[in-house]
Amino acid sequence: VNGKIKFEDDQIFGDSADASENIELLLGDLRKEIENVYRKFKNENIDLSAKNNKDMLSEIESVLDKTLMTIGVLREKNEPDVRKQEKERRKTRNEIKVIKQKEFGEQENRKRIEKANQAREEKAKAASDKPLRMAMKRSQKKALKKKVVKETIDEDKEFYLRYVGDLEISK
Repeated sequence: VNGKIKFEDDQIFGDSADASENIELLLGDLRKEIENVYRKFKNENIDLSAKNNKDMLSEIESVLDKTLMTIGVLREKNEPDVRKQEKERRKTRNEIKVIKQKEFGEQENRKRIEKANQAREEKAKAASDKPLRMAMKRSQKKALKKKVVKETIDEDKEFYLRYVGDLEISK
């Protein structure tokens, strides 16, 4: 196409119009314009020679170029909005991730605290099951040891005597 094509998209579309809707309208208009060009050149009296075909194709090409330029301008106008929307989507996605990570961390902390509390409770229970140690004098400890030794010897002797038969079982 020779020269630059003038085009004023602000006359056709307002600034606030959505680009995708505008592009759909442009494509519909493009189809109509190509059909009009074809009808203009299709005539029973005209022989579709190479010259007529070339003229028809060059006019269709100019219509296509104009439409593509309009679509390009609409996309450029709409691009900042798309970037803003994408940034907002990323921002909300990141915020959601941070919230989920915090919740997960809080759950993990709760689990750790519960495990620590259970371990403390088990230790306390185990400590309460053991007999308490009492502070004793040395002489008391020796007496306790002797008593334990005497009892074990007595039990052993009793078993031995029962085994030998010297002691009758009386129960």
